Formats: sequence, C-alpha cells, structure tokens
Amino acid sequence: MVTLYVNPATGNDFSSGDSKSPFKTLKKALSQAQSGTTIYLEAGTYNNLSGEVFPLIVPSGVIIIGNEPGKGSGILIEGNGLYTSPSAASQNITILMQNNAQLRGVTVTNIQTRGTGVWIESQSPMIANCTLTRCKREGVYAVGSGKPQILNSLFIQNEGYGISIEGEITGEIQGNTFQNTGYGLSIKDQAAPLIRDNAIVENRSGLLIANQAKPILRQNLIERNTGDGVVMMNQASPDLGTVQTPGGNTIRNNGGFDINNAGTVSLTCFGNIISPTRVKGTLQVVTQTVPMAASATLFVNSATGNDS
Repeated sequence: MVTLYVNPATGNDFSSGDSKSPFKTLKKALSQAQSGTTIYLEAGTYNNLSGEVFPLIVPSGVIIIGNEPGKGSGILIEGNGLYTSPSAASQNITILMQNNAQLRGVTVTNIQTRGTGVWIESQSPMIANCTLTRCKREGVYAVGSGKPQILNSLFIQNEGYGISIEGEITGEIQGNTFQNTGYGLSIKDQAAPLIRDNAIVENRSGLLIANQAKPILRQNLIERNTGDGVVMMNQASPDLGTVQTPGGNTIRNNGGFDINNAGTVSLTCFGNIISPTRVKGTLQVVTQTVPMAASATLFVNSATGNDS
C-alpha cells in the first residue's frame, strides 16, 4: 500500500510525495499511483494555475481523500479538458474515474460550456462525501454497464443535471442532496440504479426517467421542485414500491405534478406519501396508513388526471 500527499500551496512535484514533502499537483500524484494507492489532498484550489492538466484520470483502485466531514469544503478541483468517450464522442470533463477508484471529500466544478464534473464510463467507482457544484451540464455522468456508488454527496447549482445516468448502469445513488439545479437526476436507456435516501428539493424538476429505464426508488424526499417531482417518459417503468418492499418515498409540494407519467407503461406504486390529486397519467397508487391495515387503491386516468 502506497500513500501520497499533495499540497497545491507548498508542495513540489520534484519531491518524494510523502507527508513531509508533498507533491504540488494531483496530476503528479496520479502519475505515480497504482491500484491500492491512497492520495491525500491538503486544502487549496487544484486548477490550471496550480499546475493541473485536465481531465484528471483516477486509475483503477486508486483512492483520493480530501475533507470528508466537510464534503469537500476547502478542497476545490476546478478545470476542464477533452475526453473522447467510446459511447458519447468528445466531452468536456474535469475527472475521469476508472474501475474501483474512489473520490472522497472534494469539491468539483466545471464552468466550461457543456462541462461535466466527473465522468464514469462502464466502470464501478465510488464517489462519497463530495460536493459537485456549478457544473455547466452535470455534476456526474455515468454511461455504459458499470455499477458506480454515489454516496452522501451534495449536488448544488449545476445547470443541467445533478447526476445523469445512461446505458445499462445499475449501482447505487444513496444519501445525496440535489438542490438548485435543472433536473436533480436523469435516468435513461436501460439504466436501473437503486436510488435511496436522497433529498431532491428546489430544483427546476426533480427526477426524469426515460426510455426503458427501471430505477428502484426507496425512501427519497422529492419536494418543492419548480416543475414536476417525478417525470416518466417513453417505456420507463421505475419501481416505486411493491407489497413486499414499500417505496417509502415522500413526493409532495412540487410546482407541477408530484408524479407525471407521460409514458406508455401503466405503473403501480405502494407505500409512499403521495397525494392522488397531484398525479398525472396512468398510475395505481396503493397506500397503507398503518402496518397490517387494509390498503386503499386509487386509479388516476391517463387523459384527465382525475380520480376514478
């Protein structure tokens, strides 16, 4: 196991990279890192002016650790560079995560037009206790067939999306806050991640689910978004709760509909806090007020949105 240290203010890329002689740039530390290496970042700004060259590529099995208790406060990675994606052509990104890499306790910003903070391509890395903010397109984009874990992070003031998921991505999105962005999350194609214990609040819209996506939603708070809380399109069929595993989601007080099923699949949800008068599209809402109590079934007409 190798441990490296980086300090953008006092470090030197010609030093040893140990705790007493840290590197100046994360780029240098990454060039020395192999699977099992942990890189500790000191407070400061990591950008072109400090010597970074973007995109920064975090190799497989490498762990970057900043300020986890502060969710990246004081440790800003800001920059952009071109990455040629096998599935999405040329992209402007800050960080590329490879398999089993970890990014923990940093703030990431990409202010370039159509800029993405962290890019994940058919890999299974972890992002935890970070802040993704002021990205011109999205904080995190994941495509392909990986199983990323995105945990306990803040997605704030990103213009397009907090997280955008496409392809056949599964994995887990848990314990995050999405606020003051475009869509909090966008889940498309055949993606089916577990989305659990997140707060998706005060965005333009909360959650977009499109194409044949089948995400699993559990114990999320989706409220006070300017538009709809949850929008389904095309053949999307999210799991919003079953008799065996109730959803436990609270979806309320959104400016449009709390749930708008604009797609072609008839859906059922069980065990959520949802007002049937705030739902549009073909949706069977099954509520259970107390354990073992008889459930009430409500049907919402796909054309009118009226109760029947």
